[in-house]
Amino acid sequence: MRDLQPTTGRPRLVWQSEGKSSDVPVLLIHGLGQTLHDWPDAFVDGLTGAGCRVIRCDNRDVGRSSRFDQLGAPPLLRLWLCSTLRLPQWVKPPYTVADMAADAIALLDALNIPAAHLVGASMGGMIAQHIALAHPRRVRSLTLIMSSSGAPGLPPPRDDVQRALSGREPDDLPAAIASALAFRRLIAGPLQADDVTELEQRVARSTAYGWPNRTGVARQYAAILADRKRWRHLERIAARCLVVHGEHDPLLPIAHGQDAAARIAGSRFLPLAAMGHEITPSHAQAIVPDILRLLQLS
Repeated sequence: MRDLQPTTGRPRLVWQSEGKSSDVPVLLIHGLGQTLHDWPDAFVDGLTGAGCRVIRCDNRDVGRSSRFDQLGAPPLLRLWLCSTLRLPQWVKPPYTVADMAADAIALLDALNIPAAHLVGASMGGMIAQHIALAHPRRVRSLTLIMSSSGAPGLPPPRDDVQRALSGREPDDLPAAIASALAFRRLIAGPLQADDVTELEQRVARSTAYGWPNRTGVARQYAAILADRKRWRHLERIAARCLVVHGEHDPLLPIAHGQDAAARIAGSRFLPLAAMGHEITPSHAQAIVPDILRLLQLS
């Protein structure tokens, strides 16, 4: 892992790169509260083995990238009400999803990468959409995994998932790991036995790596709740696009992915029957070949 402050005034980002600098650049952008350790090794290895340089980083406010604790805890209830009831945005988040997209562009600048293939998971897919809209020449292709267009009227998370989202991080690391694993199991959908073991190990590693994080995830969630206009502009995205979504996703039901695919011209939609809101090694075996076809590497 390496860290850098890409440009003056931007957050310090911790990042990791696998593959040769001359390989095809692929930037992985993960979701709410996830760190660079939340990408399964099988997913990364499948890309690097095909000739990709895989770059992954901790988004702002998670892992070991810059924290914004000085901004305090956001008013999530008021932001949620504004978003759900489509009220005027009279509450501002500490920062926006567009700000997080600018972080990713600054990272590419610092690494001297003029354009990359983007793979965004969940919130990372929302960040990737902002990049494709604001910086189309920096995007060689776009893969959105278990993400959303953010359009009004899409189904909300399942009730038990919505309740779990409102929980706070426990005060000690073992409890934090147990809590994180319980939530990830809740949203993961059906899992094979080997995937359960891998998920337990990966969640424990990622949680310990980024702990403690009392308010950073809440600030990221606030940015998602305030990101209410992106869906109107998705028809402007010209990059080749693959949209992957699980049929058992209880956090962002499959309609979210279907809507994003319908709004991005020429995109390909890949539904996965055995997938919820988690990328496992088994899912990687199904997803990576399609990404490589999009990258024209297979």
